[in-house]
Amino acid sequence: MIRRVVVLCLIVFLVCTGIATFAEEESPNRVVSERLIGQTVFSWILQSLTVSPDGKHVAYMATEGDKQFVVVDEEEAKKYDDIGGLIFSPDSKRVAYMAGVDSKQFVVVDGREEKKYDDIGGLIFSPDSKRLAYVAIVGNSRFVVVDGQEGKKYDSIITTGGGRVIFDSPDNLHYLVLRGNSIYLVTERIE
Repeated sequence: MIRRVVVLCLIVFLVCTGIATFAEEESPNRVVSERLIGQTVFSWILQSLTVSPDGKHVAYMATEGDKQFVVVDEEEAKKYDDIGGLIFSPDSKRVAYMAGVDSKQFVVVDGREEKKYDDIGGLIFSPDSKRLAYVAIVGNSRFVVVDGQEGKKYDSIITTGGGRVIFDSPDNLHYLVLRGNSIYLVTERIE
């Protein structure tokens, strides 16, 4: 525990010192304040440290032996074989990430595990933070899952080169799919 405090304090100090120094050099009329928002071990901090949009919460991925877990505001979540894709919702009240056990992947949102799939990716919250969408794969089928509900199956959902699921509003989203040799823009309205 002491190690966590020391490491996080050092990281926060270095980051805030850099920000304060930059602020002083670039904008002398700017007031900078700092506030401790959490403590951590150094395992994956540089790769996974995520601060909520409102700046009041911090989350990161950590390891213990051969297991991985998420820590949100110093609270350790369940341990899994692997984790990734840690995100906060736009309102900073929800947390989601991808987890894996054996050869299956699933989303953990607000501490609750969703259905297991062969693979998942591209987690995104809606602008109002009420919905969570991601791409799931089962065998040769790919589909978008919104709030745990599976969508239409496609040969491929394009997630490379900037392709991703995008919420246009709280109840509308779009993404690109591949069916045979044709690319389609799919739009969905959630009712």
